[in-house]
Amino acid sequence: MIDLERFTSINDCCGHDIGERALLREVATALQGALRPYDLCVRYGGDEFVVVLGECSREMADVKRRELQQRISAIRVTRPRGERIQLRASAGAGVLPENGGINEALLAEAARQMYCDEQSRLGREEILMLLGVSELAPTPIAN
Repeated sequence: MIDLERFTSINDCCGHDIGERALLREVATALQGALRPYDLCVRYGGDEFVVVLGECSREMADVKRRELQQRISAIRVTRPRGERIQLRASAGAGVLPENGGINEALLAEAARQMYCDEQSRLGREEILMLLGVSELAPTPIAN
C-alpha cells in the first residue's frame, strides 16, 4: 500500500487539474513501469495505491517498496510561482501467508506498516528541522 504525502497540499496550491489528473497519472505510470506483467497496481483511494505482487517474499516486497518510493520521489510538481517540489510516499507491505490469508488482513498489515513508515519519516523531518537542516522540506530544484 502506498500513500502520497502532501497530496492535499499539492491539490490546494496547484489545483485539481495538476493533482488529480496529471500527478496521479504520472505516479501510476511510474509504479506500473516498475512492475512485472502479472503484477497489479490500482488506485485505492484519493491518494493511495495498492500494488499486488505475485510470488513475492517479505524481502522482495521490501526491496520493491523502496524502489517504488524512489520512483515516486523522482516526480516533481511545479507550483504556480515556478517552484518545483519533490513528491514523497509512505509505503507498507502485507505478505501471504505470514500476514494472513484474506485480503482484509493483508491490507491491514500493509496499512500498519505504511503508517509506521510515515511516522518514521515525520520523526526524521522534525529532527532535521530542530537541527536547522531542510533536507526533507520542499526546495526549488534546478532544471
